[in-house]
Parts: sequence; structure tokens; C-alpha cells
Amino acid sequence: MDQTKLPNDCEVRLIPDFLNKEQADRLYRLLKEKLCLHKQEMVLPGGEIHTLDTPKTMFTDPELFDSDELREAFGERLAWFPELYSVRQQLQETTQRQFQVCVGIYYRDGSNGVDYHSDLRAFGDTSCIPSLSLGATRTFSLRNIEHPEQQYDLQLCHGDLVIMGENCQERYTHALLPDNSIQQDRINLTFRGYGN
Repeated sequence: MDQTKLPNDCEVRLIPDFLNKEQADRLYRLLKEKLCLHKQEMVLPGGEIHTLDTPKTMFTDPELFDSDELREAFGERLAWFPELYSVRQQLQETTQRQFQVCVGIYYRDGSNGVDYHSDLRAFGDTSCIPSLSLGATRTFSLRNIEHPEQQYDLQLCHGDLVIMGENCQERYTHALLPDNSIQQDRINLTFRGYGN
């Protein structure tokens, strides 16, 4: 376990092999059967259509799945399946937090990425956001908002977990920048609390 306090009082925790290879391989295979793997079109409030190159699928608790609280703009909605539910339980024990939502994002190869951003409070509290990496190894970058020259890179491998903790969303942005040398796909699972 590697816990790091970045400048500006930001906590980031990396847990290599949070899932062992067998667990990570199985979850990866199951997710490839369930996730949306093609470009998605989202209708934004106001009617504008936006195409996502990195499709999203959201897994939620039953009460959220059955309600209209989470807009389709956040991605296709599915119920938890047993193996993902088990990972959620393991994460809740590790973090002592509750997670009602998991957003799965599919990156077909290194040409897909996401630019620097902070996670919004769209679902709830952002002081603890675990992110599980499956598939290709990619570079996860964190950049200080006040001092953009301060950048920190983590190599996230198959089964690795990074937990963005206190002040991470307020004082840093993070990215998974494109890398055309990578030919393999990757799945990222981000777990969020809802409504707290």
C-alpha cells in the first residue's frame, strides 16, 4: 500500500494488485460482456447531442436503478452483478465508505483518453473516490490546480486501485491522456457515494 500526501494537502492512495490476476481477469471478462463498448450519443439538457468516444455504463443500487434520479447523460444504467458487488463490498471495507454507484468507462486503445478534470459532486461527496483499473497499463496523471507545473504520474496496471482522497478534487485535476503506443483496451471502474 502506498499512501501519498501531495503538496497542497491532497491525499492519494495507490494499492497495487487490489485484485489479484485471476480476480482481475475474471472481472474484466465479465465487464466486456456487460459494458457499452461502442461510441455513445448522449442527449444533454437543452437537446444537444454529444458523442462519447469513451462509452460509460453505470451500475447502481436497486432504488437508484428504478428511479429517474440519475440521468441517462451519465451513461447506460445496469444493476450490480455478483462479482462487481463483491468488489464493492471489498472497497467499502477498505475505505470505510459506502458506494451506491459505479461508473465503468471503456477505452478501446491508447487513442482514447480523458483530459484534465475534477470529478464533480454530481452524485455526492468527492472526498473518497476509488478507481479500479483493468486491462492495459495506463498513466494516470494528477496536476496541481494552483501550480500546474506540479504533475504526478502513476502507472496503473491490471487490478490496481487508486483512491483519490481529501482535497484531491478541489486542489488537483486528473487525466488519462491518450498514448497511441498502447494497442490494448482498458476498463476503469470509479466508485461513488450518492446523495451524501
